[in-house]
Amino acid sequence: MTDDRIRLSGFEERLLALADERGFTPSKPLTVKCAELEHRGRATVIYLDREKTARGVIAVFVSPESDLGSLRGIPGLTIPADVQHHSGMTRFPRRINRGKTPTAYGYLIRCADLSAYGRLLDRLAAPASP
Repeated sequence: MTDDRIRLSGFEERLLALADERGFTPSKPLTVKCAELEHRGRATVIYLDREKTARGVIAVFVSPESDLGSLRGIPGLTIPADVQHHSGMTRFPRRINRGKTPTAYGYLIRCADLSAYGRLLDRLAAPASP
């Protein structure tokens, strides 16, 4: 029996198609909470927050080690000051939040629209500046 909660919505299919066009592909099976995407050439990992996409919001977790300064100039992105914890991000660093066991954490970046999402992916896929 297939879990209908894991099946992609049309909106999520479009987001994954845009990610694929920029070199990001799913690197593990989907979960109800997130989709892990890895860039084929750069080994950059991001997580699409499926709980937010279910409400029509484009939200992407990036590593806490990401250079947020390079992302701040991208129009249409809302970049938080603090990290958020999420147990589904298995390839991000972990730390104790409120409980007793370490939980993965990252920056949850909200994209105003598909264009902003594409610009974010383009920047994350680009080689690092020297």
